[in-house]
Amino acid sequence: MFYYSRDRGGAHPVRHLAGYAGILQADAYSGYNKLYEADRRPGRIIEAGCWVHARRPFFVLADIDANARRKAEGKTTGVVSPLALGGGPAHRRAV
Repeated sequence: MFYYSRDRGGAHPVRHLAGYAGILQADAYSGYNKLYEADRRPGRIIEAGCWVHARRPFFVLADIDANARRKAEGKTTGVVSPLALGGGPAHRRAV
């Protein structure tokens, strides 16, 4: 289900889900926090967290040693995304 909102205000998800109680899979957006309150009516919404957001810190921790070795050797981390390279759409497609 998708509802458009003009901004990222927390009032929007509260209004959109006013009559819902159950499980909500969502990212870590703080606008959902009021939905997870135990005394919420008509009932509490249980957060089913996003695994992509949950696993990121573990990957960062796993790379600490590798990053430290690269830094000690004077190497830099490679570019992760072609979007970070700049150069416009034609350049990004070529990458």
